Amino acid sequence: MNEIKILQSRMNIGYKYGLKQYFLHCELHFPIDRQIQSSLPVYLSNCISEIVGSNIQNEPPYWAGNDRENLLQAICYAIKVLQDISRIPTCESGKIVETKSVYKDISGIIYTLALPTYAPKITNFLLAKLLEEVQKEIDVTSRIDSKNEQIINLNRILDDLDKASPKASNPPKLIDVAFKRNIPMIGLPDGVWQFGWAKNSRLFRSTISDDSPAISVSWAKQKANINRLLKMGNVSVPEQRRVQSIQHALDFVEKYGYPVVVKAPNLAKGQGVKPNLNNEFELQDAFQEISKIGKDVLIERHIDGYDVRVEVIKGKFACAWARHPARVTGDGEKTIEQLIEEVNSNPQRTRRGTFGLYKIKIDTEVERFLELQNLSKFSIPRKGQTVKLRRLPNSSAGGTKERVSEEIHQDNIDLCIKAARLLRLDIAGIDFITSNHKKSWKENGAAICEVNATPQMGSIYPESIDMIFESYIDGQGRIPISLILTNIKSHAKIISNEIRSKLANQEIHIIDTLNQISTSPSDLQGKILPSLMDTEVEGVILICDHQDLLRRGLPIDMCDVIFVSEWSGDLTDLYNVLELISPHVREGIFSPKNNHAIRGAMSSNFEILDANQFRERIKDKYLRSALEVLRSASN
Repeated sequence: MNEIKILQSRMNIGYKYGLKQYFLHCELHFPIDRQIQSSLPVYLSNCISEIVGSNIQNEPPYWAGNDRENLLQAICYAIKVLQDISRIPTCESGKIVETKSVYKDISGIIYTLALPTYAPKITNFLLAKLLEEVQKEIDVTSRIDSKNEQIINLNRILDDLDKASPKASNPPKLIDVAFKRNIPMIGLPDGVWQFGWAKNSRLFRSTISDDSPAISVSWAKQKANINRLLKMGNVSVPEQRRVQSIQHALDFVEKYGYPVVVKAPNLAKGQGVKPNLNNEFELQDAFQEISKIGKDVLIERHIDGYDVRVEVIKGKFACAWARHPARVTGDGEKTIEQLIEEVNSNPQRTRRGTFGLYKIKIDTEVERFLELQNLSKFSIPRKGQTVKLRRLPNSSAGGTKERVSEEIHQDNIDLCIKAARLLRLDIAGIDFITSNHKKSWKENGAAICEVNATPQMGSIYPESIDMIFESYIDGQGRIPISLILTNIKSHAKIISNEIRSKLANQEIHIIDTLNQISTSPSDLQGKILPSLMDTEVEGVILICDHQDLLRRGLPIDMCDVIFVSEWSGDLTDLYNVLELISPHVREGIFSPKNNHAIRGAMSSNFEILDANQFRERIKDKYLRSALEVLRSASN
C-alpha cells in the first residue's frame, strides 16, 4: 500500500541551508510512482487557486515538473500559501535538504524537508492534513473525483487553522516586510517583536512602537477621551455626550437634532457603532443593543459623508484611503440579489478576504437596511443608481477601500497630523468623516470621529509598512557579528582574553562557547540572544567549534565573516560546517593556515578571502581591530 508518512518532525532553532527563518525539520516517506506524481502539482495548483481567489502569480518553476523533488517542492510552496492565508507569517517556501533511498521495512525514498515557520504546531498540522488529501488522490479506492470536493476538504482544513491563527493582520505584514528588507527579527513575549539587533533594534507590538507613550495608547482606547482632547485642541470633532439612559440620549437629540450616531465607548474596528439614526425608534433600538455591552453609551451628531482613514507615522502623512460600505450599482435590469451575485463573482472577493475583499452576504442586517430605503433584494435599481447594503464600511462585511492619498485636500491632512500630535501618538490611524475628501474640512464641516493607536496597516498601501521601517530602523538594523571557528579549547580561551583586552572599553561582546560557565545556556541561540537584545551592544564575536553548528546551524541569520583559527585533527568536520553555513555569511571566509585546503574542499562557490580582501571587507573598526589580533595570533 502506498502510504505517505511523516517519520519524524522537530523544530530547528537555528539558521542553515540558506533559510532565513527557523524551520520545521521533517522526514517524509514518499513512495509514489512517476505517473501518480504528475497529477499532484495540478491538484495543489487547482485547490490553491480556488482558495486564494485567482491564479497563483509568479509560479515557481517546480510546479511544471514531474519528478519527486518537484512534487515535494510544490507541497512546500502550498504549505506557505495556506499559512499566509491563515495569517501565519511564513516568509519563504520550504525546501528539500536531504534525500536517501531505503529498501528495508519501508521501501521508497525518505526526503528531509525544511519548512520555515514561526508556528511549528500549525505547520505540522497543515503538512499532515495536506498529505492526507494527497493520499486520497493516490488511493484509487477513495479518489476525489471533483475539484469542488477537494476545495471543500481544503476549506475545512483552513477552518481548523482559523481557530488557532492570530486575528491581527499587522504582525504578519510587519514580519513579511522586515524579511524582504533583510531586517533580523526576534519574537518576544506578549506578541512583541524585536526588529534589528542590539543598539540598532526597535520593539513593536502590532503598530505600537517602543516610542508610543502609554498615556496616549490608553487615551485612544476610550473614544470619549479622544473626542474631548481633540476638542480642547481646537480640532474639528462631532458633538458628543456620554449617556446612561435613553432619556439622556433623547435630551441630546432635542438639543442637536437627528441624525445621530450611537456607539460603545471602548470598542474598535467598527464594532458597537450604529450610525445615521434618524428617528426615535431607530435610536431606542440602537441604544438597547449597545447598552448590553456596558452601562455607558456614547451619542454624537452624525456627520454626513463617508469614512477616510488617514495614517500618520512620526508626524508625517503616510497615506489615505476611503472606506465604503458594501454596495451595488444598478443596471436597470438585474435585481439587487443578482447584482450582489455579480459582485461576488469577482475572483478577488473570497470568503477569507485574501485580497482584502470579502464576499457580500445577504443577512438580516442587509435586509433591514434595504427595507429602510424602501427596497428589498428583489428590487431592480435604475441604471447608475448606487444602493448601499450596510451602514458601516467594514471590509469583512463586503465593504471596499479606495486609495485617495493623491486627492485628499492638504487641510485635511494637516488636521489629522495635528490630531496625532496633540495625542502624542507616533503612529496613528485617524478616521475622518467627509462628504468630499478633495475639499477642505473648513468648507464642508468634515470632522474626525475616531483615532486608532494600533491601526491595521498595509492592506491598501503596503508602502506604509515600509515607511514604518524607514522611520524607525537605520538600514537593516544589524550590528557587526563575526564567527571564529576553532576546536581547541585552550586556544579559544587565549584569543578571547586577548580580544577582550584589546576592546576593553568597547561594547563588543565576546562569547566563548568552548569555555562557557555552567550557568550558561546550552545552545548557541541562548548564548547570543542576551547580546542581541541589549541596546548598548555594538558588536558580537562568537567563538565556537563545529558541533552545535552542524546540529542546528548559525544562531543568527547572517554574520559578517567567518575566521577559521587553529584547528586540530581531521578537517572534514570543518569542511562540512562551512558548507552548511556559508550561505549565511555576508563577506566571506578567511583562514590564515587553511585557506587553500578549504577552497579546494568546498563545493559551493562561496568566496574564500585572502589576507588583503579580509582587511578590506571588515568595515567596522572595532571588529577589524579584534580580528587583526586574532590573525596575528594564528600566524
